[in-house]
Amino acid sequence: MKTINRFFVFAIITAMLTTMVISAFSEDGVLSEGDYGNASAEENVVNETLPIPVPSTFNSSNSQPSKAMIKYIEPPVSLFSFHEDTEFIADDIEIKNNDDISEFRDDGNIQYIEPDYPIRAQFLDTYPASFETINIQTMHEKEVYGDGIRIAILDTGINDFNGEIDLAGGISFVPGINSYADDNGHGTAMAGIIAAQFNDYGLVGIAPNAEIYSVKIMDSRGNGNYSGIVQGLQWAVQNEMDIICMSFGGTNYSQILEDEISATAEAGILMIASAGNDGTEDVNYPARYSQVLSIGSVNNEGVISEFSNRGEYVDVLAPGEDVSCVLYINDAPTTVSGTSASAAHVVGAAALMWSESSSYNLEELTTFLCGSANSNGNLSKYGLIDVNNYSVLQEYYSTIHPNESSEHDFENLEGQTIRPLDYWDGDTQWVQRGGSLTVRAKIYNTNINICVPVVYRWNGYDWELYEQMPQRNNLSGASEGNPLTVTWQTSSSTPTGEYYIELYYYNSNGNYLGLSDIFYPLNVYTNDNYEENNTPYTPSPLSRSTAMSTSGHTLYGRISYPDYIRYTASGGNESRLSISKDVDYYSINLKPGETINVSLYNLPANYNIYLYKGTSTSSVRSSTNGGTYSESFSYEIDTYAKAGVYNIKVEGVGAAWSIYDYSLNVKIIAPKEDNYESNDSYPNAYLFNNVVSPLVIDDATIHDNEDVDWYKFYAPAGDIYVYMENLPKDYELYLIDGYNGTTILDSSLNSNTNYEVVSYTSNIAQLYYIKVIGAASQNVFSQKPYKLTISFDQIYPVYYT
Repeated sequence: MKTINRFFVFAIITAMLTTMVISAFSEDGVLSEGDYGNASAEENVVNETLPIPVPSTFNSSNSQPSKAMIKYIEPPVSLFSFHEDTEFIADDIEIKNNDDISEFRDDGNIQYIEPDYPIRAQFLDTYPASFETINIQTMHEKEVYGDGIRIAILDTGINDFNGEIDLAGGISFVPGINSYADDNGHGTAMAGIIAAQFNDYGLVGIAPNAEIYSVKIMDSRGNGNYSGIVQGLQWAVQNEMDIICMSFGGTNYSQILEDEISATAEAGILMIASAGNDGTEDVNYPARYSQVLSIGSVNNEGVISEFSNRGEYVDVLAPGEDVSCVLYINDAPTTVSGTSASAAHVVGAAALMWSESSSYNLEELTTFLCGSANSNGNLSKYGLIDVNNYSVLQEYYSTIHPNESSEHDFENLEGQTIRPLDYWDGDTQWVQRGGSLTVRAKIYNTNINICVPVVYRWNGYDWELYEQMPQRNNLSGASEGNPLTVTWQTSSSTPTGEYYIELYYYNSNGNYLGLSDIFYPLNVYTNDNYEENNTPYTPSPLSRSTAMSTSGHTLYGRISYPDYIRYTASGGNESRLSISKDVDYYSINLKPGETINVSLYNLPANYNIYLYKGTSTSSVRSSTNGGTYSESFSYEIDTYAKAGVYNIKVEGVGAAWSIYDYSLNVKIIAPKEDNYESNDSYPNAYLFNNVVSPLVIDDATIHDNEDVDWYKFYAPAGDIYVYMENLPKDYELYLIDGYNGTTILDSSLNSNTNYEVVSYTSNIAQLYYIKVIGAASQNVFSQKPYKLTISFDQIYPVYYT
């Protein structure tokens, strides 16, 4: 009997607790259809006080839930219940803010109060089908039908259509509804996918011999609350279910629900839930909890469904489009679509796997279940479940674990009977593709005679068996002075990524004894085409001509490994070598007036970029956005002193690395003259002709160290103002007499980049010159424009040529 020693009570907050409905059990502890009774509960009174943590969601608006959940520290002493872990649901009461729960705040027996968040059955409007997509026939051909597996379907209830569903029992946790029959259709459709019967009528389910229990937590509209999930989970634990199907979803996190999810997992029950039908990476609850397998949808071709939620919280995929179900119309099955149906497929497949391998615990079953999934296109974290792959994995497992049911020659492998050599301290080893890794162990139990080394590989969502190496025999003499040595040789085709080596041990009769107490983690990597460019003294040079092209210089590099310790063994001696992480340096020569634009994108991990002058360790530019966001910066060579060779560094943040490439684009923008050149002297000054005050230029530049900008204009008598702003550098401004080009009427020499302004008053109309130049004794130039504004009082035609 699976039990969890904890005291729970979930209640709806009311002004006073009154009569409640509870469920009675049949002799075998499982509620049978139609069995129910009534009981009453007195008001609970607790004298001790303790502040209650109240979530901020109670402070919201009218859209918040109308019910709440309470988690008690000890069972309220006056509550009657059908189990020592007390739970009940009272009538709905409106809860909109903290004022409505103030009377409970000082109750010392209450641990949490949370909104009773809503959930929704995850059907789409259209009704998918095909067991062939996940090869269910592989199990049926072996006459594996889910015998002995108890499945609780938390849903809208279940009905028996023409004997299609063989219900073993159930219960309702919908307030005011005692029957666990289906008044919506969603729960029945899920039950049919999982376990429709061999009855010469309609459809056959994935695991038709599994025991199905209806746990009704949603009403006729497919609506329910988190409190129903909690009660359903508790009931499943109390009644020793093996698998729980949860084809529904909510959008809110709940600590109370997560606590119950954890307790259910501790009881050894497999929980499977639909990821949601929003087409986003925001997976619903309870599928988002780590102890729950989250299921996304694919169509019959194995392509992920457009509506299916996806991303890091999805564990596996299963059919979810146009799945045939037992909701018959005119004796013909209808079809359903949604991740609900996908979850039902995985529940059925899990029942087949567990019934065939009943000795598996929850962790082992989950490993093989996820390990059976195929990679799906670019989806690196999950794949399409395939029962046929599970059968293949079983063959490997039986090879590694022969005679597992026989008695072991010794009972206890605790205390590290098989230990690594002293130099191994658990650090991950790194092996370049094509290289080899040697691991050695000491054996302290003379019953161990045979070792089978096995290599596992991380496939993006779980560990899978990659290679079984030749077994080592006659190990009785292995000792501290004569250790067991295992070498794994990779090849040029070995996929890069994460691996580990584990050692399986047997006695001389071939009886399986157990695993080594440690495993050997390692990573296989391969360098990009620019190595060895790990230091500022050994950068990979970039082409200036390519970088100055329209599209710039694009390359594909790789951060192949982080910091690690490399162990080697030769002739009985071992050595330890500390190896710094992969860092990529690229060099390029930059000339005065040029601007370099650097972009790092398509990042597989968290990388940063830096720009250094030569081998300096102080960067002049950097981009550190974090995560896998693109990084970019620009840098202008706006003085002669800045010109020279620069290093661009790409570096993983912390231990960030990847087997995948990043993209780096480097583009040089050469200095160019503005539209007013050549206006470098007063005879060649740019003329404003037939203009209206104010005269404005906002695209002129001092593009190199020798550039001087001259302008001329004719103005009437009166006041003249010249204003220069948006200065990229420290520039000087002069107003000069137009008749000789040398007499300075006014000047502005502010030693900053804020602004420059000159003015002059004349009683006659005349010609003027303006001169803009970089500040004296400084190399100041830029491709960035300045703005020049000239204003005077009247409109006046200019005839000077």
